[in-house]
Amino acid sequence: MEQYSSKVMEHFAQPHNVGEIENADGVGTVGNPVCGDVMRLYLKVDNNIITDAKFKTFGCGAAIATSSMVTDLVKGKTIDEALKISNAAVAEALGGLPKVKMHCSVLAEEALKSALDDYYKKKGIASPVKMPAETGHEHEMEKVGAMDAKDITPDEVLDCVGLACPMPIFKTANKVKEMQSGQVLEVQSDDDGIEKDMPAWCKRTGNEFLGLVKEEGEYRVFVRKL
Repeated sequence: MEQYSSKVMEHFAQPHNVGEIENADGVGTVGNPVCGDVMRLYLKVDNNIITDAKFKTFGCGAAIATSSMVTDLVKGKTIDEALKISNAAVAEALGGLPKVKMHCSVLAEEALKSALDDYYKKKGIASPVKMPAETGHEHEMEKVGAMDAKDITPDEVLDCVGLACPMPIFKTANKVKEMQSGQVLEVQSDDDGIEKDMPAWCKRTGNEFLGLVKEEGEYRVFVRKL
């Protein structure tokens, strides 16, 4: 697997601008809960300047990093300048992304454009926003287990936490201790053993195994704390 840049890891481990903006001037929500990437972006605008931006995202490390970076890029920009921010600019600011994760930068661009479109609509102004014609988000996946679109809703996943780790069971156990009942944990690993080990761990500990997605040799497992 291609490695993430140090900038991507920095924004994943300590993302900037996480949260909501009360009475935001623009809010955009995009994503696909089946593959786990959902992003909601909030904008505060004053005199045509974006003075604040925050996000809530559920997804892989790249999705969190691109969310963090796009909010950094957009703050202090005029609306016209924000409209020009592309997924390529987001990926470049992160020092690049693996090819199979470029769809996360497209998701960030879509979220920004959706929030800007919402801003125009709230102002009663004709929106010039053009959403990306080709998202590349519906990449090929192998679904394993019981995960289904009905298992995880957009409202649920926006309040979830993610985890990428080389020791999935050990670190999952530690992370679950910090979670509240009902929260969902995404675990990423390239360890083939996780396919059998995680359902068994959930059964043993009384947590709910929601399912597993295998994408380009990487496993993404979803566990709900009960």
